[in-house]
Amino acid sequence: MLKGVYLRRAGQAAWVAVACALLATPALAQKRPQPQAARVQAPVIPSDPDDAFVALREAARKNDVERAYAISATLVDYPVPSYVEYFRIKPQMFDSSGLARIDAPDDQVRAFLQRYKGEAIADRMRNDWLLVLGKKRDWANFDAEYPQFVLKDDTQVECYALLSRALKGQNVAAETRNVLSDVRYYGEGCVDLIGYLAQSQQIQRSDVAFQARQALEQNLVTLAGKIAATVPDARADSDTLATIVKMARNDPSQAVAYLTASGGSLSRDEQGAAWGVIGQYAAKKQLPDAAFYYRRQMDLGGNQWLSDDTQEWRVRAALRQGDWKQVRQAIEMMRPELRAKDPAWTYWYGRSLKADGRDAEAQQQYQQIAGQFNFYGQLASEELGNRITLPARTTVSDAEAMAMRSRAGFLRAQKFYDLNLRFEGTREWNWELRGMSDRELLAAAEYARRIELLDRTVNTADRTRAEHDFTLRFPMPFRSLMQRATDDVGLDMAWAYGLIRQDRASS
Repeated sequence: MLKGVYLRRAGQAAWVAVACALLATPALAQKRPQPQAARVQAPVIPSDPDDAFVALREAARKNDVERAYAISATLVDYPVPSYVEYFRIKPQMFDSSGLARIDAPDDQVRAFLQRYKGEAIADRMRNDWLLVLGKKRDWANFDAEYPQFVLKDDTQVECYALLSRALKGQNVAAETRNVLSDVRYYGEGCVDLIGYLAQSQQIQRSDVAFQARQALEQNLVTLAGKIAATVPDARADSDTLATIVKMARNDPSQAVAYLTASGGSLSRDEQGAAWGVIGQYAAKKQLPDAAFYYRRQMDLGGNQWLSDDTQEWRVRAALRQGDWKQVRQAIEMMRPELRAKDPAWTYWYGRSLKADGRDAEAQQQYQQIAGQFNFYGQLASEELGNRITLPARTTVSDAEAMAMRSRAGFLRAQKFYDLNLRFEGTREWNWELRGMSDRELLAAAEYARRIELLDRTVNTADRTRAEHDFTLRFPMPFRSLMQRATDDVGLDMAWAYGLIRQDRASS
């Protein structure tokens, strides 16, 4: 909808000249890797350097060693040499299915990390290398590199870090439960961690069964099987629960019938977990019985065996029924870290207390989030009787905004956005924001606005804590066009801009 935000703009040649001066580094002598398989024809390489770079990135994504090498050899003067080199090395670290290889070129990785120390791409390379080191159980190097991993945004790396500690005799069961909360990001490292903790009796069979069920809830059947296989002699009741998960996804009423007929083989907690899963899928389908299924779960127990998804939908099902007592109980039973992550749960907990006549306690909840400029923070402020006002605007100078164009990370980000490489662009942009003051963040947001990276404008301005500029948090590009379009269909223009902002600023 924001037309032209990511199109290539005029003046690219000038950008490339600046970038070359900023980013040029001595080329790494390349030793040609052995091809993974014989090819009938030499790979076709685009003649345009930008097209070739995009093709190199795709080859790296597929871990195609030979094609990545061939394309990288043609890009010796490309303005982002660190990425050319990264995309050449990375396919040698993982196989075609994405699993880490134990014969990765460690010396090349070390040289890369030294050459680009402090840059976003070095942190990404270290992320990859930690997966390799964990896979081959090189704990000496893993333990040395892990503290230098800045973003720590890879669940599988965190699993290897916990496994390293567990192998040294530390009890990591409690930390593991917090790390293993989203099965979509587990990978083989997390399966290895679950298996070792079960073997060393830091966790129980029920913990393993819970992790397998979480995978089934996300329809990750292969992963669920790998997790279950870490305890080969699992009890038949685990199969019963797995069947209920599969049934509930398609037809909650069928799962109810199965649970009613076979639930006698399950413990009280396991029956509660089964009703929770049924409640989750019923709530997602907006079935009126969802809240009832959740009440059965709450009566039976087993809250510790509910996924985050199941816990959140338990609140939504109660809200849909207008059952404030169940809303309050559901939020109180939430995993603390999950409850604290979203201000929505603080707001709705306050509402549930108010519905129970506990006004003073409700106000304490609202006060926790009333100062936040998000939707639920503003609702909480209204509940306290506060008038909604905008903070004083902090305006940065032209010089402050344009000083941001000298930052290499922003230049790389702009280049990647021009190529429609959003993942790399966003990672470079956000890396450059680390440690910035509020005023610097506003200068970066204004710079993003001037170069038409409007999603970065919003996301960057949203990060300020004490100084704010809401014209950057809520930009209104193409205002005259939007006014005509919304008037024609009877929509509120601010509402339409709000939808656009929600869509573009979430990453």
